[in-house]
Amino acid sequence: MCVLERRLGGVQSRAGTILPRTLELLDARGLLEKFIARARLISDNPFIPVHIWGGMQPIHWRHLDTRFPHRLTLPQSTTEEILFENCLELGVQFVHGAR
Repeated sequence: MCVLERRLGGVQSRAGTILPRTLELLDARGLLEKFIARARLISDNPFIPVHIWGGMQPIHWRHLDTRFPHRLTLPQSTTEEILFENCLELGVQFVHGAR
């Protein structure tokens, strides 16, 4: 498999967390432990039980029917690094600067 990537370099982080549903999807693919391990290098407790969007009331994840009633604090750039590394392990080739 080959992925054409327009960007030549990494991305500046715009997001800083991974939400519960995405954690479920990463877990289903056997990738979650990699994300948690990297998050723990940044923070002793990277699990945050609430989420606040600008001006809105906090969302408490404990009300969800999930094994992950929290968000995971991890910069977008690190998330992309982990996904890129996983793709390389699977034999995916990348062509940077391509459309």
